Amino acid sequence: MKIGQRGATVRRGAWTVAGALLLLAPAPAVAAQDPAPVVAEARALLEAGDLAAALRLLDASASEPGTAELHRLRAEVHVGRLDYPAAVEALGNAPRDARTLRLEIRLLAMLGRDAEARRSVGQLVALDPPDASRAAREADLEVAVQLRESGLLPEAALVLGAPAPAESPARTLERGRLRLATDDCEGALPLLLAAASASEPPEGAAAETGRCLTHLGRREEAVRWLRRAVEASPSDREVRFRLGQLLLQSESPDLVEEGRGLLLGYEAARLRERRRALLFAAILGSGAADDGPGNSALAPAAEERSAWIQLLGLLLDAADSDPVERAEAGRVLAAARARFPSDPALRIARARLQLAEQDPAAAVVTLDSLIPLPGESLAGAPLSAARWQAEAHLLAGDPAASAALFDRVLAAAGDLVSPRVRSVAATAFAMGGDLPRALAEFDRVLEVVVGPARAAPLTDSALVLEMLCRGAEAEARYRAALAADPEHGPARASLAELLRCTGRPEEAEALLRPRRR
Repeated sequence: MKIGQRGATVRRGAWTVAGALLLLAPAPAVAAQDPAPVVAEARALLEAGDLAAALRLLDASASEPGTAELHRLRAEVHVGRLDYPAAVEALGNAPRDARTLRLEIRLLAMLGRDAEARRSVGQLVALDPPDASRAAREADLEVAVQLRESGLLPEAALVLGAPAPAESPARTLERGRLRLATDDCEGALPLLLAAASASEPPEGAAAETGRCLTHLGRREEAVRWLRRAVEASPSDREVRFRLGQLLLQSESPDLVEEGRGLLLGYEAARLRERRRALLFAAILGSGAADDGPGNSALAPAAEERSAWIQLLGLLLDAADSDPVERAEAGRVLAAARARFPSDPALRIARARLQLAEQDPAAAVVTLDSLIPLPGESLAGAPLSAARWQAEAHLLAGDPAASAALFDRVLAAAGDLVSPRVRSVAATAFAMGGDLPRALAEFDRVLEVVVGPARAAPLTDSALVLEMLCRGAEAEARYRAALAADPEHGPARASLAELLRCTGRPEEAEALLRPRRR
């Protein structure tokens, strides 16, 4: 496959919701002749994430003077709702200035409406003078990136324009990426090296340099640059994968082992990203064919809602540990609530986001009205709300309320409760003082969990055994946890503490001594 080969109907640039929502970057100040009160209020609602209210306000003001600016704002609201065809339609009534054209080009490129994107590129290039301001050049750079990612390479080069003296490293990097996309690795390398060697190199420069060197067969140099890229962005799975693949080809056992470690979990992450891409495509509808007219028809309501909920679930699953996923989840949640304002699943998603933002008290309040009184049955959305509110109570420092709610959840869900939820419930019972119930729930978790995942419940249940003064059994569980996952730090630290308390300091010190790889 060629390096720059294009993808399927939904463009690569639209496959991550974060990339798509970058279209909502703050716009320049509104011109004085615009209907200031309406524009200001709509802009405030947009920035606050109240997309439904912003759209209502703009629709009600469509006939007022200054409608052109209102149409552009309406397009930005539709972008926030991830309804790109509607955004393009709104832009058709906006002024054909550079700001409108840049947004329109990015949307058309993401939708695969290539002929329309090319026409808009021609209009933008005619408007932009060679000595455009720095802000205009940076805005054009964002358009060029989107065009390249959508496979419109000549148009990307046209928007980028000819190299200028003292050009920014970011623009130099994009020129190198364009060369790389056309398989011109020799021509790309000097540009990529220049960007990556700048005093403040742009994000991705080291990774692209390593990728280019890999294609040129210069493996040792590629490894050095990819190591820089991993150091700069440890969570970048693609970079870790490229470096891991190169290290696996080494003759050094240590480097091969390092390569295996870098590749660990890559396939699972890749499948997760693929699922996100498919869900995002479902939200956009079936997608527009190349060069075809706009298609604003969305998937049937039930299927569309399901795609939104699943996409939010994937984002929220990673939101606790990843601030980027957390921010993306917030933007997607705002877009979903604009479409389904009264959906209880979205209120639950909001509470999950509040938990990820470490505001459990707010999550408790958000979920309160969804949970029936004690004695009433729990099922569907109320059951899910009760499960998350129980966790919120625990994190808010109220284990008694958490344990009482988890008791209802476990009774209602029975064997359908996941090991993760049962483990949190067991923790709530332990903190609430019901140690036998906590141990019983941890034991039920251990009946179904296998492999390294056993380390956490084994460690937690060992702590419960210590609280029950059953030290020998606790020690056995700590050791079993380390057998399941030798790198599980809590098990190692807890076992060392237990050994010290039982008069075996030498064993504790040996356990905490750095392990040789």
